[in-house]
Amino acid sequence: LSNEYFHRLPNELQVSWFRDDGMIVGKVSAGNKEFVTQGVDTDDFIRMVNESLITAFNIPEDYFDIVKLYRVRNF
Repeated sequence: LSNEYFHRLPNELQVSWFRDDGMIVGKVSAGNKEFVTQGVDTDDFIRMVNESLITAFNIPEDYFDIVKLYRVRNF
């Protein structure tokens, strides 16, 4: 069942971001969906991108750990 949710995610994900008054603001392009999110620091921003993805692609929170993105480099 978790494979079903994993395959809902797009093959390509692009995130562009900038800092604005201490916030990280980002535009996310995921398949045919685009959205904007923000966070107070790098970890919060990545958490918000993840939450946006599971919401946009209708993935139950129980499967969040399977599909979430991880911090792969410093901002």
